[in-house]
Amino acid sequence: MEVAAPMIAMSAGVDRGVRAFGRSGWGGGVGVAGAQARTLHPYRQGCTSEKLALNRFKAFIPTFNVTRMGLVRGVPSDWSLEEVKENISTPIGCGNILKPYTVPEERIVCCKGWVYDVQTDSCAAICSTGCTGGRCIAPDECHCDPPATLDPDHKNTCIQPACDPPCFNAKCGVNNTCSCLPDYTIHNSTHCFKCDPGYSLNKDFICTPVCDTPCVNSNCTAPNKCSCFTGYKTVNDNVCEPSCEACVNSTCTAPNTCSCLDGYKKFNDTVCTPKCENCDGDCIEPNVCNCRDGFENIDGVLLYFDAVD
Repeated sequence: MEVAAPMIAMSAGVDRGVRAFGRSGWGGGVGVAGAQARTLHPYRQGCTSEKLALNRFKAFIPTFNVTRMGLVRGVPSDWSLEEVKENISTPIGCGNILKPYTVPEERIVCCKGWVYDVQTDSCAAICSTGCTGGRCIAPDECHCDPPATLDPDHKNTCIQPACDPPCFNAKCGVNNTCSCLPDYTIHNSTHCFKCDPGYSLNKDFICTPVCDTPCVNSNCTAPNKCSCFTGYKTVNDNVCEPSCEACVNSTCTAPNTCSCLDGYKKFNDTVCTPKCENCDGDCIEPNVCNCRDGFENIDGVLLYFDAVD
């Protein structure tokens, strides 16, 4: 449909003289019909020649009007010239409004129940009570995209189906079925998961890192990375061993815990000493008895002898 918007033409009187002039072919004179005679500026030297005076010609510099055109939108098409002049002001130096002209302009006019959408440059349907969760496709007609359905009690509301048991990382569809969200992997009928590379789903439905080689005395804290338990130290990439300050004749079997070697007995938390049976001397190794000064070992019996002068 065309909607009229008048264009207002404006003019301003400008008295600035002739910008260019020439001589006539028959007498060499210069003139502009209908203009008033004016004194020429000094730079118009050609017009003050003696020839002009001898032939009784005069040079004329006219006063003339410049008509400027301007477009004003939103002006009622039925306004008279008087109403235009009364309600529209022109910029300084533009003179008075001479005559309004109507300029046709094409615009989309939407029917009842529709409204113009600037972004799409088209008419969009209006749902007077709204369309929650759906799309208004016709006047007061709300459309729901599957699996959503129109609420039977509220025709302007779309509702999503509810699954029992509920879906995790999935959408509930028709017939109580769950469909995994994009980039998710199905775990069972209700659960879907998505783990980053190097991670896997555990029994608690949590993505945990995977270590290709099992971690010993340590936890897998990142893909193929083992972190030692507290009180343990690293042996290699996947093995940790307990840490002790110092174990003598013993091995470190737990953090700060020394266990005696075979043939040794515990002396304190970190030191073990050798064991000997029926040793009245010094047990220097397991079942190795060393006699003290003045004693001899005879058939396993220590005898004392006095010194002879």
